[in-house]
Formats: sequence, structure tokens, C-alpha cells
Amino acid sequence: MIWYKIIQIVVLSITLIFLVDGCTIIGFTIGSSLDRNTPESKSVLYSEWLEIERGTDIKLINMNGDTTEGKYISANAMSFDQSKNQYRKWYQESGNTLNLPDIDSTVTFKTIDNSYEGRFYGFDLNTVWIKFTDRHAQGVLPLKDIISISDIHNKTITGEDLKNKINNRLLPVSVLISFQMNKDTLSVPAMYIKDIRIKLSRNAKWWGALMGLPLDAVLVYSIHWLSKWQPWEAH
Repeated sequence: MIWYKIIQIVVLSITLIFLVDGCTIIGFTIGSSLDRNTPESKSVLYSEWLEIERGTDIKLINMNGDTTEGKYISANAMSFDQSKNQYRKWYQESGNTLNLPDIDSTVTFKTIDNSYEGRFYGFDLNTVWIKFTDRHAQGVLPLKDIISISDIHNKTITGEDLKNKINNRLLPVSVLISFQMNKDTLSVPAMYIKDIRIKLSRNAKWWGALMGLPLDAVLVYSIHWLSKWQPWEAH
């Protein structure tokens, strides 16, 4: 029958079109377009440097603009000696215009529920380090709970002011960022890092191709079924 032949020709034409530009290829093409519009990396907020997942591909940009790539390992507290040396150097060079106590000086911490006396040992992004006078032990106080810190010379800084200065990169936090570069593990003081960028996944093209595969399979099966359909044999 002529009309059946016409159907076969149309089906064959559609088949050829999809063999050349099938759903898989279309999905791959759309995904590639999305990948091109996805940036290679994104900057991590300073306050979230401690929360980066271990093994994440990162790019560190130092204060001079030089970059180093590797895999993030962790953010660790410095030793007391490292923290003391870093803070004291900053303290002397800055002229202490921020009303902060010197390292290892006696201070009073006022928090939302108590008051503590001890020696000031530094801070990281979330806590302040203290050696408690009454316990003769080191500890930390959550930065969010601190109302003020005062030394014996009545230099006082509020907890809110301290948080703002830390978040604005005005103070030397006692944190080391550790990452793996090739087979070496490197640790860099956070105060020397300008930015940490996370590499973004650009796999949309492969997901697009993967989503197109089942559609192509359905299409091929349908064409195969139609090729065996003999309408004049139907009763």
C-alpha cells in the first residue's frame, strides 16, 4: 500500500535525523552550553573556611596574588608559640589602635552568662582562647557569647567589635589552613591567605547525554516495532 510506504519513508527519515542529532547528542549539547556558563570556581566566605569539606579541590590566593592549587585537608589551631609570635608581631606593627590586649596578658572576659579571668591566648574564627586563672587550664570561649574583653590597663573591646574585625580580616586569627599539593602537605597561616576558591563541577554535558540515552533507546525500540507493523494483516 502506498500510504504504508509513505509511513516507512517518514519513519526512516526521522530515524536518520535522530541518528545524527539524537537525544543523547542534544542533551550533551545543552549540557555543554550550561558548562560554558558555569564559572571554573567560586570564592568561599572567610567565615566558612573552617567548614570546607576534606578532599575538596581548592585554589589558594595569597596576599601577593600568587595562587596555589591542591586538595583541602583541614583548618587547625596554631600552637601557642606560633599564635603568640604571630599576634605579637602584628600587635607591635599595628601600634594596637584596636584596644586589644597583648598576648599572654591578664584579661577579664564578660560573657552573656558569666565573667572569667585568665590570660589571653588568641582567637580563631569562632572562639577566643584563654588560660583560666581559677582552673589553671586552657580553654575556649565562643566568640558569639562574649560581651567584652578588658585588660588590667582598662583597654576594652566589645565582643561585637571583635567579631566584626575578625570577619573583616583586620586581626590575625590563630588558624592554619592545611592542604595537599602533589604529595606534600602544606600549612599556611590564614592571615596570609587572601582568598580560597573551590573548583566547581562542570559535568552538565555528561548528565545531559545520560538523560538523552533512555529517550534514544525508546525511539529505537519504537522504530523497530513500527518496522514490523503490517497493517494489511490486521483483521
